[in-house]
Amino acid sequence: MYLWGLNNFGNRDEDPDLFEYDNCTKDRFSYKAIQVRELAIIDGDGDLQQLWQALVRMRIEDPYIPIAEGLSFDSGRSNS
Repeated sequence: MYLWGLNNFGNRDEDPDLFEYDNCTKDRFSYKAIQVRELAIIDGDGDLQQLWQALVRMRIEDPYIPIAEGLSFDSGRSNS
C-alpha cells in the first residue's frame, strides 16, 4: 500500500512525498519514503488512528501464507 503526503500530515509547509509500506512490528506499521526521508511509523495512539485501524483489518483479512517452502538450490555450475 502506498500513501501520499504522510510526511506533511499536520504540517502543510512540507512538500508531500510518496511512501510505501515497509513492515509491521507488533501493532505498528512502518512506511519508507520513496524519496530520501525518515521512516514514518503509524500506531494506534497517533494522529492516524483511522489509517492504523484499516491496516490492522487488512492484515487480519490477508493472513500469512508461506510462499516458498522446501526449495533446494544448486550452484548451477557445470562439472565438464
